[in-house]
Amino acid sequence: MLKRLIPDTIAGRALVVLILGLTISHILSMALYFTDRTAALLLTGGEHIAERVATIGRIIEKSPPSDRGRIVELAEDRRLRISLTGESAIDPQQTDGWRIRILRSKLQSHLGSVNEQTFKLRYLEREAVDADLAPGFEDAHIVEVSLQLSDGSWLNFTAPVYPTDPLLSLRFVLSVVVMLAA
Repeated sequence: MLKRLIPDTIAGRALVVLILGLTISHILSMALYFTDRTAALLLTGGEHIAERVATIGRIIEKSPPSDRGRIVELAEDRRLRISLTGESAIDPQQTDGWRIRILRSKLQSHLGSVNEQTFKLRYLEREAVDADLAPGFEDAHIVEVSLQLSDGSWLNFTAPVYPTDPLLSLRFVLSVVVMLAA
């Protein structure tokens, strides 16, 4: 049966080898593109989240305690949930994983010379997101940041990070089909 699939001519065999080589090369390059794209989107999203957390944190830190609740209301939007509490909303702190390392470095660069004990991070995969924890963010990964203010209170942030399309998507299949047709 396998002999019927392999052509008898040299030109036919060369064509099969060429098509197989191009297909494997294309699939590998698409996989590399997908992983680079995922990391780039997290870097960009992490940069944006870190910048907003640091800016809002500085504004609230410099504001009188009586104005902080109103500032939190004004700063919050559909892409960033903020709360001001007496303790961190994150317990225990997540310390491992490449996503946490990226987010921690971005946050430290925006916060300046703060002690790592004054902020906590957690990254939740889409499957681990509880609807009660982050209503409206059920289809996203979640980044949580708790930032301790000088008076001991905590500013808690919850932000969605929307995942990229899975590697085996319609776009991927169409890309392989177009490459084979060409």
